[in-house]
Amino acid sequence: MFRRYFGLTAFQIKVIGLLFMTLCYIAINITIINERCSDVIKICGKISAPLFLYMVTESMHHTRSKKRHILRLYLGAVFTGAVHFFMMLFFGDFLNYRISNNIMYSFFYTALYIKLIEYIVIKLREKKYIKIFIPIAVILITLIVPYIILVNNQWWTPNSFPDNSENVIILNSFVEIFVSSPVFVMFGRYSLLFILMGILIYFVPGKEQKLLVFVIFCIISCIGSNTYFWEGSRFPSGIFSPNQYFMLLAYPFMYLYNGERGKSFKWFFYLYYPLHQYLIAIVAIVITF
Repeated sequence: MFRRYFGLTAFQIKVIGLLFMTLCYIAINITIINERCSDVIKICGKISAPLFLYMVTESMHHTRSKKRHILRLYLGAVFTGAVHFFMMLFFGDFLNYRISNNIMYSFFYTALYIKLIEYIVIKLREKKYIKIFIPIAVILITLIVPYIILVNNQWWTPNSFPDNSENVIILNSFVEIFVSSPVFVMFGRYSLLFILMGILIYFVPGKEQKLLVFVIFCIISCIGSNTYFWEGSRFPSGIFSPNQYFMLLAYPFMYLYNGERGKSFKWFFYLYYPLHQYLIAIVAIVITF
């Protein structure tokens, strides 16, 4: 009984991730914070993304309906995108046209690929080879097509418009939110490697092995962010972003996960994610007046 309840529940880990995420946005937007203190808070903010990714993979193990869970993630991503777009459309001038992040599509694709891979494996074991073509096609389309498009400059990508006029910023925001990110993995926040990390964490058995996968990706992130290979790339830098390897600080919290669900506030986190970004941005603007 003691071992069952010792540690952190899924709900508690999400709250911890939410706390670090909020502190990070405060440090980014409120400039009156001491610069050194702000840098430390931003580094601690790297903890939140892997914690939520880890909970997405765990939810895929324990949920009663993986399809519903994937749908919730997709609706959460669309809602976040809709909030971003309409805030830019109606309050863009007041907010200085700050386009906020939307990591929800990365979580959605992680869960979707997990479901598709499991389906492919099951059908291969049942020797129903015809049924694997559609899921394979979905995976290939979302992986290969964006690469071809970006290489040939035949699609609107985030920040691809040279003009910074209000209408162009709004149009660019609309394309990124409702076209690019939902359809193509490469346009998602944190890039494909972040999604791959989540998929491997899901399929690797045992907590120690899962955490080993996480540590390996932190090392890859450290190597990538300290090289010049990624500079000038049109793909999102993702886990190669500066200081992103500090996501390793999430390790203790992931280790303390006890497998228990804890309290359930499913839609709270989906609502809080986009709304808190603009609340903090508004407070930051008011303070600077």
